[in-house]
Amino acid sequence: MLEFNKILPITAALKFVALAMCKDATRPNINCVYVDDKNIVATDGRRLHMIPCNPDYMIPAGSYRIISNNAAGIIIDRIEDSAVGIFPNYKMVIPGGDDHVLGYKVCGRPNKLDKGALLGNVYSQILGAAAPGYILNMEYLAQALVYLEGFNQITVKDTGTATLLLSNVDTGAAAVIMPIRS
Repeated sequence: MLEFNKILPITAALKFVALAMCKDATRPNINCVYVDDKNIVATDGRRLHMIPCNPDYMIPAGSYRIISNNAAGIIIDRIEDSAVGIFPNYKMVIPGGDDHVLGYKVCGRPNKLDKGALLGNVYSQILGAAAPGYILNMEYLAQALVYLEGFNQITVKDTGTATLLLSNVDTGAAAVIMPIRS
């Protein structure tokens, strides 16, 4: 069992990742936070949150159940893959490479609501052209914006379903939001 108090940088990062963790008990392989040699990741099948795995965190690779997540901090406990199944290849859903990259810069200091509305509007235009019949879950976007306040890159997979990637190239934190059929 690993315990992280609220003053550690990893605590806020783990809380961000845990937001995307699946809560469906019938999907145990994604009902956890997954750590590999590069990233700490969680997904519910419709969104994915990811942070780089800093060696200073000293979290061994594997799947972790959230034992406690409150104002004091977060406690995680390792679970065996044989108990939950293998975490999916999360890298397959992350836009990159030949996907369309939009530079996004914010002038001044708009509040999160303004920033979210602007991003939602820009994304809706892209989504309408790239994948008609799909919509973006604005709650997922709002949750991602709370942690990724300083995101500075938007990548859109502009074929198929127009998957959205918000990332901070300085910190490596990222949120992938997969649109849903309307």
